[in-house]
Amino acid sequence: AVAALVVVGFRHRERWAWRGATASLLLWFAIESTLSAVHGAWFNIYLIDLMPLVSVGTLLILARGELDVVEAAPAIPREQAFWHHWLFSACVAFTLFGLVSATSSHTALFGFYNRALAQRFFASDELPAIAVAFQRFAFVPLGGTIAGQFVALAYLARYPIRRGERWAIDASIASLLAWFIVDSSVTAYHRAWFNLLMVNLPTLLVMLPPLLVLRQTGRAA
Repeated sequence: AVAALVVVGFRHRERWAWRGATASLLLWFAIESTLSAVHGAWFNIYLIDLMPLVSVGTLLILARGELDVVEAAPAIPREQAFWHHWLFSACVAFTLFGLVSATSSHTALFGFYNRALAQRFFASDELPAIAVAFQRFAFVPLGGTIAGQFVALAYLARYPIRRGERWAIDASIASLLAWFIVDSSVTAYHRAWFNLLMVNLPTLLVMLPPLLVLRQTGRAA
């Protein structure tokens, strides 16, 4: 999704693409680095977080002055309004889900998931204390990545998809399918079917219908 913002949005010199890429990067970094520090996992900041922030952030700063096309979000055709609202609302909801995942994976909000996780890997209804400690950190980069990804998808939904540009719809679908294939393949390898049923399939079932409907009326770039 971010690649599509940069490749196409920047090529058209559109400022919304810069805002979307920047928001995605900064939200990911804020969630991941702040909570990594809370968990005392400074190595994650040094080894992972700082490099994308500095490298990509520098390129975004340099590119900002070249993007001079400022455009408000276009009006939504009445016959497509339901699907647009569905898509954008889903992107916002999954962004919030990423934040909740990063902060609350050990709470009752994830009770069903954690129970299934414990049964699959620990033959118990509860995760051992040491597993909970690791899980609380492991969900930090996961949640930050989810939030950053869906912010980028939200910008695609708000601007080029509302204009009916098929490239943005195709980029969103490709992003979702790439995640689904990789995540589901690893899930199957570990026989963690609960993850497929509780996370992967519901996400796909929420996000794909509006994208597929809007694609039928979209136009080529």
